[in-house]
Amino acid sequence: MIQKYQVKTIVTSSGERLPILLGRDGLPIFEPTVFSLSEIRSRNRASNTIDSYLRSVMVFLLFLDLRNINLEERLNTGHLLSLGEIEDLVGICKLPAEKINSMLDEVKSIPKQTISSVLSLEKLRKVSSKNEEIRIGASSAATRLRNIRDYLKWLSLARISKHGIDTSLRISLEKASQHTSNAIDARLPSSAHNYSGVNQREGLEPEVVNRILKVTNPQSQENPWSDEHSRYRNELIILWLLSCGLRRGELLNIKISDLNFRESTVVVMRRADDIGDPRSNQPGNHPLH
Repeated sequence: MIQKYQVKTIVTSSGERLPILLGRDGLPIFEPTVFSLSEIRSRNRASNTIDSYLRSVMVFLLFLDLRNINLEERLNTGHLLSLGEIEDLVGICKLPAEKINSMLDEVKSIPKQTISSVLSLEKLRKVSSKNEEIRIGASSAATRLRNIRDYLKWLSLARISKHGIDTSLRISLEKASQHTSNAIDARLPSSAHNYSGVNQREGLEPEVVNRILKVTNPQSQENPWSDEHSRYRNELIILWLLSCGLRRGELLNIKISDLNFRESTVVVMRRADDIGDPRSNQPGNHPLH
């Protein structure tokens, strides 16, 4: 399977982590790049947020390929997506990216002389039903849909803002953009609207904590790590997470210089775009998803 699109994070000379969406030719795709720079990065959002938006746009581009939709032509005529297409988009957003790429491979395997928009849709539905048991979380699917909604709004606004655009085309695009946004919002996974506290994260049960501490003890026969360094390091990680309430991003950004061995303390610092950090995907000081 050949990946048609990929999100790559580059590190600038200032240390800033900047995700970009690449096409099959390895070059940045114009519209998503402008969108991420003008709408997301300009708001001083974290690189993880930019990455999330671009991965959602990547799923949307795969959907357009699956449905054989030329979005540029639609923008030129004042249209976006039909209700049926939005329904299919919602279903696609519930699948892992690997499965969507696999579905595209299967659709592309149909002989060219038999390919039509109807046939491609039937093939898409057939493959979708075959992979029905494979789903991502409802909140992740909802994030994809919201990000795609924002991208479509931006595309429409960018086209409307062009100099000399016909008044009728502007009105059609405004209506299409509002219609598409409302339709996507109405179809967000139901659990994404649940803020009542139900199914919220809870702490581990005491017996689970005791079990983790027993297994990660460097002297335990059940400890899964073979070398001594990993055993003691990983026990320390577990103890810090349990005792100090550190987030994963905070933990992964701690340096030796942050430790005061005399006073047995650690300083947790925010180091966004640390030029001294060699990791292209630098952890943020917030939960990682």
